[in-house]
Amino acid sequence: KLASRLLGLDSKLEKSLLIPFREIKVECTIPKDDGTLQSYIGFRVQHDNARGPMKGGIRYHPEV
Repeated sequence: KLASRLLGLDSKLEKSLLIPFREIKVECTIPKDDGTLQSYIGFRVQHDNARGPMKGGIRYHPEV
């Protein structure tokens, strides 16, 4: 909420960012070289699909 106020966002936009459209959480357990297991947690949060399917990930190509 502090960031929203500092950026001057209106309350409707602030609410849409505070309450996401979808949250996905995954947990992967991977064996390490020393034989122990290490768990990693990943998240994906989608806020608005009004402009069509949501793109995810980092894009390195200048035309994407």
